[in-house]
Amino acid sequence: MNKYKHFLQKTSVIHNFLAIVHALYLREINTRFGSKGISYLVALLDAVVPILIFSLVHSALRGEHHTTYDHAVFVAVGFLGFNFFKNFLRASMDLFESNFTIYSYKQIRPIHSLFALYLVEFIVIFFIAVFLLAVGFVLQRDLTVEHFTMVLFAFLWLTFFAFSVGLVLSVLAHFFKGIRKIVNLMFLPLMFLSALFYSVDSLPYLFREYILWNPLVHFMEMLHGNYFEALDTSYVSYPYMFFWTFLPLWIGLYLYRLLEKKIIAHD
Repeated sequence: MNKYKHFLQKTSVIHNFLAIVHALYLREINTRFGSKGISYLVALLDAVVPILIFSLVHSALRGEHHTTYDHAVFVAVGFLGFNFFKNFLRASMDLFESNFTIYSYKQIRPIHSLFALYLVEFIVIFFIAVFLLAVGFVLQRDLTVEHFTMVLFAFLWLTFFAFSVGLVLSVLAHFFKGIRKIVNLMFLPLMFLSALFYSVDSLPYLFREYILWNPLVHFMEMLHGNYFEALDTSYVSYPYMFFWTFLPLWIGLYLYRLLEKKIIAHD
């Protein structure tokens, strides 16, 4: 009987958690996009414009058939992952500040809004990916995926990595406002140092050794290496990715548990 009650309590907790996250997800969608189509267009252009620019630059400098894979698709795959990472981190740093009024409700905790944000960003990037696939199909680009399951796994792992880092930043940015400016300034150099539009194998040996210290490079190599037959994942270190996924998650959960009451009180 006690086991049955315990099971019902767990089920109730999970149901309440999902209900709260779903409500906050709808709130976040409405806040960000509302009923204005221009907001959806901006989100789409934010993802598509960099892909178009770097694809055109590559074609102008090296020619359309310089590589054995479709470089426009290569860039699109990298930017989809990077955009999720960038957009989630940016939004997470403002999340607790912008939602503090709803934390007066006892059922709602700041961590709920972070899960809701994750869901919003995931849905947004999904529809952008569908749009890019449709465009690629119309333009007759080579969209062939070598290992679809591993590409999907790599992207999901990347989103989990973003959640871990975002959790740390959401707590720290609530108490130290300057962190937002520092992190936002890092996104531009990070874009060029994360193997979004080039492969690690194409780099000189010395630079290659240094760039592999960046965890994002391993995620991009995993995505590209499993998407394209001409590339491989020989530079991917799964233990390194695991370390940089769960270290910030552990730090973030520790800081959140320690400071949750202060976040709710808006101290």
